[in-house]
Amino acid sequence: MLLASVITVLMPVACYWHFYAAMASRVLLGMFLGVTYPCIAPLAIKWIPPDDRPKFLSNMMSQGLGVAISLPICGLLISLSGWPSVFYVTGFVGVLWSCFWFYLVYDTPQKHPRISDQELLYIESKIGDVEISDRPLNLPWCKILLSAPAWAIIFSHGAAGFVHFLNITQLPTYMMDVLHFDTTKNGLWSSLPNLGQYLVAIAAGCLWKSKKLSLLTTRKIFAGIATLGPAIVCAFMAVYGENHIVALFSLVTSISLVGAVTAGHLPNNLDISPNFCGTIMGIATTVSSIAGWASTKVVAVFTEKNSTFDSWRNVFWTMSGVSLFGGLFFIIFAKGEVQKWNSVEKEPNTTSIYKKSETS
Repeated sequence: MLLASVITVLMPVACYWHFYAAMASRVLLGMFLGVTYPCIAPLAIKWIPPDDRPKFLSNMMSQGLGVAISLPICGLLISLSGWPSVFYVTGFVGVLWSCFWFYLVYDTPQKHPRISDQELLYIESKIGDVEISDRPLNLPWCKILLSAPAWAIIFSHGAAGFVHFLNITQLPTYMMDVLHFDTTKNGLWSSLPNLGQYLVAIAAGCLWKSKKLSLLTTRKIFAGIATLGPAIVCAFMAVYGENHIVALFSLVTSISLVGAVTAGHLPNNLDISPNFCGTIMGIATTVSSIAGWASTKVVAVFTEKNSTFDSWRNVFWTMSGVSLFGGLFFIIFAKGEVQKWNSVEKEPNTTSIYKKSETS
């Protein structure tokens, strides 16, 4: 995050210097930010008690709220000081956040020098035994890549990424070219989808924490909302998308429903593999990023010659199909219990960071 923030601050310099420098900066920015999600999962296993994970993951999805807040602020900065000020301010905020991160966050509660005894006792008693090894674990790549539950997470995350990236990067083009409505000049419509995503994430987290349904049922329901919901919305757009109200409603709804991943496939990697949840999330994030890149190519193929509703209809059907596939695959193959390949043979230098005998 620190390196990404520094690159953001230097982005105007790169733009003034050379086109290729700007492109390289964007590539590096994506590389540095791409590791954030995979890094969060292993920390969550050690720091966040199961009952608190819904709230944690919901707030982790507050990126939507951040976008909703930053859009009008960025517009104001551009009008007052020009476009470079957006990169300077947001980059500085990222650097400041990184300083707090390095000061406050440690690998485990036991290593934190400022944690209170009461908080440490609470975390240890709620999480229970977690076995860790002083050596790097040997990743069971073959077993992970042959695991249907792991691929259920990967495909669901990829499908959600495909639709989400297309919605936020390409659908505004449809609104302008076909419906002649510029959402980027309307602060409400620019912010509302991201605000909706945050609210859905919070609601999903609250319903998950209520524990009225089994773990696996909860995962499948919310993964279905995050994928099958947008699939229905996109199919509706393919039929009635020429209507301004339908298009705006669909944009807000489709992006908002993605927030349900906080109780769906997003925490499922913690369920099936506490030891390798970061690896699974890394693969899923890679697939999601590739899917997001592919979504722009899909739009280019269908609308390159003529950006009309008929050409965009094919885009909407593609979005619906991809989202439907990801959702159904997860519903069919997802599991809620720890998989056998998660087990690690204990070694002499394997220790438990939480000892129940001392906390029970």
